[in-house]
Amino acid sequence: MSFDPGALAYVAPLTGPDALCPLIDLLPERVPSRLVRGPVSRAAVRAAVGRSLADAEALVWQGRAGLAGPSVAYVRRHLADVKAWLAAGRRLRVWTVNEREDVEFLLAQGVQELTTDRPADVARWVTEAATSSSASAPSAARR
Repeated sequence: MSFDPGALAYVAPLTGPDALCPLIDLLPERVPSRLVRGPVSRAAVRAAVGRSLADAEALVWQGRAGLAGPSVAYVRRHLADVKAWLAAGRRLRVWTVNEREDVEFLLAQGVQELTTDRPADVARWVTEAATSSSASAPSAARR
């Protein structure tokens, strides 16, 4: 699991795609000032971050990573891509899922794994969602 697609490519021959998880987030609107020395370096940093994001997405699209690790914000902004990844058999480990509405949204999309700072709350919400969805599903006896 890494934000650096190059690091994942480096270990890929040792692990295979199922163990690789690129962490994916939205391209930041602003580059932090601690990373730049002026307008040219700001553009260079932004371009490098954008290239890294594109490389991480490519690992998932090409099946070179069997697990994708997008942020909640990325999933909401790129829902069609996320659904395509799920349809292609990729596992999703979404981070950082700390709100009930995010848990419910991600479960409804078919996301398999949630990373959180609130494990007890999220476990309870997942259990409640599973209980309510099984209670509302038609049983074989009622068909």
